[in-house]
Amino acid sequence: MTPGIWLSLALAALIGEFLTGTFYLLVFAVAFAAGGLLAFAGATLAVQLVGASAAALLGVLVLLKRRKPRHSPAADDLDLGERVEVVNWQGAYASVRYRGALWQAKAASGEGGDCTHAQIVGRDGNLLLIRPVTKEPKP
Repeated sequence: MTPGIWLSLALAALIGEFLTGTFYLLVFAVAFAAGGLLAFAGATLAVQLVGASAAALLGVLVLLKRRKPRHSPAADDLDLGERVEVVNWQGAYASVRYRGALWQAKAASGEGGDCTHAQIVGRDGNLLLIRPVTKEPKP
C-alpha cells in the first residue's frame, strides 16, 4: 500500500478517537502511521502489515496493563473500622446491626465468637467481614 493510504487510515482512526474518547483508536492510529512509515521507507506489503500489526498489539498490551487498579478498592470503603452490634452467631456467620439495618456478616478469621460487638475489617459484596471485639470501649 502507499504511504498515503496508511496515513489516511491513521487520520480516520485519530478522528474516531477524538469523537469517542477511547485510547484503543489512538493505538490503531499510531499502528497505521507505523505502516505508513514502513511504506515510505520502501518496505514490502508483508513487512508493512507485520509492522502495523506489531505496533497495534504492543499498544493494546500497554493499555491492558494500565487498566489494572492502582489502589485497593477497600481503601475507599468508609465502613472499614466501624463497629457493629452482633445480634446472633451461626458458626462463622452472624447477623449484625449496622446503620439501623440488619446485615449478614462473616468472621474474617473463619471462626465465630460469642461477643456482642465486632469491627468491620472488609467486605465481600454485601457480606461484611468482621473481627470480634473482646473489650467494650469506655464511654
